Amino acid sequence: MLTPTLTTEPWRLGHLSPVLGREELARRTAQAIGYTPLHNIAGCPAMTVPLHFPEDGPPIGTHFAAAPGADALLLGLAYQLEQARPWKDRWAPYSIPALF
Repeated sequence: MLTPTLTTEPWRLGHLSPVLGREELARRTAQAIGYTPLHNIAGCPAMTVPLHFPEDGPPIGTHFAAAPGADALLLGLAYQLEQARPWKDRWAPYSIPALF
């Protein structure tokens, strides 16, 4: 199954700031993650991979899910997607690349 990772545009820096109240943090999170919890509840393996890299924002994830027990299928797909559209050396604005 293929869905977007988020139901909204990627959040801007500070959108989930710890200085916000618990209620606001919960509301903002619930508003955006409509697809990913469904797979957790169902016990299905799922993954999000960054396949779109806008110039002015963070990478946009694509969410894939498979039937229970089909973890190897998703790992194989991730490998193929990384080969076709490498993301290892791509970094979102304001991120800090690993030093290895």
